[in-house]
Amino acid sequence: ISYANNSVFTVQNTFEVIFMANFQTIVANLGFPIAISLYLLVRIEGKLQALTDSINELSHNITKMG
Repeated sequence: ISYANNSVFTVQNTFEVIFMANFQTIVANLGFPIAISLYLLVRIEGKLQALTDSINELSHNITKMG
């Protein structure tokens, strides 16, 4: 029984070492694209709201004309 527990502990430690070794690479490879995506989403959100407001105003003006 202690052998099985020791094996599991070794596999878990190995996974943790591999994960920590690759964590910096993962952040470097994924962090930049995520940051750019969030930045663009924030910028586009304001423009989408302005377009939505313009469309609603245009619709209201067309209804008044008709």
